[in-house]
Amino acid sequence: DKLEAAAAAAVAQSGRAIADELLRQLLTWFKEEFFAWCQAPVCRACGGGTQGAGAVAPAAEEAAFGAAVTEIYRCPAAGCGAETRFPRYNDPGKLLETRMGKCGEFANAFTLCCVAMGYEARHVHDHTDHVWTEVWSAAQHRWIHCDPCESQMDNPLLYEAGWGKQLNYIIAVSVTGVADVTRRYTRQWDAVAARRTKVSEAWLANHIAELNAGIQAALPPKRARDVAARLAAEQVELAVAILTPLQAAERARLRGRMTGSVEWRAARAELGLGDGETRIEVVEPIDPAAPTRIRWWAPARAEFEASYLDAIAVRRVDGTTVDTQRVFAHGEDHGEVVFPPDVVAPGHVVVYLLCGDVESVAASVEVVAGVGVAERSSDGASASASASA
Repeated sequence: DKLEAAAAAAVAQSGRAIADELLRQLLTWFKEEFFAWCQAPVCRACGGGTQGAGAVAPAAEEAAFGAAVTEIYRCPAAGCGAETRFPRYNDPGKLLETRMGKCGEFANAFTLCCVAMGYEARHVHDHTDHVWTEVWSAAQHRWIHCDPCESQMDNPLLYEAGWGKQLNYIIAVSVTGVADVTRRYTRQWDAVAARRTKVSEAWLANHIAELNAGIQAALPPKRARDVAARLAAEQVELAVAILTPLQAAERARLRGRMTGSVEWRAARAELGLGDGETRIEVVEPIDPAAPTRIRWWAPARAEFEASYLDAIAVRRVDGTTVDTQRVFAHGEDHGEVVFPPDVVAPGHVVVYLLCGDVESVAASVEVVAGVGVAERSSDGASASASASA
């Protein structure tokens, strides 16, 4: 009732069909109120933080709910040292009890919630290590991208153009069929196609066709015909999608990944470059034997004893991360981070990253160490010394 009321109130402004607006409300509720990201579980003994200590085969009671692996975490607190198990459950019903996890758990549980709400939903697997949901919109006659982990809806270019992922295979699966939906998520098809080397394109298409023939044979005749027609229409839609330039409205919604620690996201090269970031390009040599200081300015968050600035990263021109330094501020609106020698070099870019709950904050960074810099906005155009993120 709460979600339906919110959807009804929002329809007049959004212009969406009521079912599509209800889906957006469900996505927001799931992310903000129901399910929680778990980078590492709290200690079962003292309730403190834990650190990863490897993984083991699941116990029988864990495997019963679809856990293929159980991660082990250990409490670093003196006098504790307790071990905490984190089974990576795949059973969506069990996940409605635990209500926490990473992207896999998010997608499994959210897909179940969509089906329970009467939507036709399918599970989407990105071979470069991410999962999400697609939901059929009867009003728009198309599948809509929904990422419950990031609370993103109908933003399929998020991963390639926002996070900076090098995509290859993205496969959607539901009770009515299988589809290779990679083309929905890219505007760089030639580059993506060059990375699709696991099997030939002909083999993949034939294998998916065989799977769909078997699935549709078990459906009522009319339903099977409708599903086949929908799959065929989708292939036409995807063929057009890869020829469509990235639009300004799409670009405005791009951002790096928000869930997970900065260190974890940086290690996965998913920090991206979106509206919450500004680049400073290093254009002159610096002393490779000396540390590099980077000054930053951003509004203070005194209530959290922190800054709106989350981290500063150094990246190569191809987008891969060289190093990341967290910003630890206690109510200050400016400060410095120091990168070790041999980190910042000509051709690198320095990027500031805002906290995940920030939409618009004025912030700026400056490389200091006798180095010349030129600032770039996220689209590569020249920018002023202070940018609004």
